Parts: sequence; C-alpha cells; structure tokens
Amino acid sequence: MKTTKPTRLCHRVSRRPGAAQLTMKAEAGHLRDAMQLTIPVLPIGYPVSTSRSGEVTGSVREALDLPAGLAQQTAQLRVTLAPTLFSNLLGVMEDLANYPYG
Repeated sequence: MKTTKPTRLCHRVSRRPGAAQLTMKAEAGHLRDAMQLTIPVLPIGYPVSTSRSGEVTGSVREALDLPAGLAQQTAQLRVTLAPTLFSNLLGVMEDLANYPYG
C-alpha cells in the first residue's frame, strides 16, 4: 500500500471575495474517495464596535460613522440595549471565564 502526504495543508485561495472550489481526494490501494465543496471567500476584515450611554426619555436618534472601505456585502450590525451599564458586564465576565487561560 502506497500513501502520500499532502505537501501543503494551508493554501491561500484568493484575495477577491466570491466563492472557491475545494476538492479533496483520498486513495488507499484500490479504494478511492473524493469530495468537492464550494466555500465562500470573504474580504479581509475586522470587528469594529462602539458604545453610547446616557439617559433616555422619549425617542433618541443616533448616527453611525461607517469605516472607509466597508465591504457592504458582508457587513453586519448588532444593536444591544441594556437598562444599566452592569447588564453588559455579565456577558463580559462569562467571556473571560470561558477564555482558555481564564
């Protein structure tokens, strides 16, 4: 039985957003198998967060400054409202506790 190891396990496919075809093949003697997937290629990005605080009576309008060069096809917006500042601390404390060295 002859086996070969892949020479590269990590490969940059494309820098342009779109889709990429991923093909995997395995052979062992007379046994063979293959699989082909189409995976999304997303633009390089990073999360941006901002917060506001204050007292609200009635309605409030907030403006958002979007980063230059924003890839609109993959952008997401999440708005979280909390009655107090301490409401958000519970989620942060849970994240810290679950962190690998937490």
